[in-house]
Amino acid sequence: MKNLQPIGFYSKNCCEDYDYLQLNNVYKVIKNFTDCGNRYEIGETWQYLGYSFLPYDKGLQWIFSFDGKQEFTVSLWLQLSEHKYVANNIEQYLQLSNA
Repeated sequence: MKNLQPIGFYSKNCCEDYDYLQLNNVYKVIKNFTDCGNRYEIGETWQYLGYSFLPYDKGLQWIFSFDGKQEFTVSLWLQLSEHKYVANNIEQYLQLSNA
């Protein structure tokens, strides 16, 4: 992942729940997808930490951690139809995990 930062770097001023994504829940990737620079593979598990929306860029960032020490963003540009589809159908890509 290209945008790893210590916990709190992205999530300190973010919003909490985003529709299907609930704060601190762990999600598993169930369908591969790509954002603005990373490809996410089936089987990856992440803890959801929040989101931010950039209206001037039509950008959405979901913030996750895979290890409890570092966080990263899934960055979607909502002007791209494939990114908009992921944002509007996230339950097709991420599933609540029992982990």
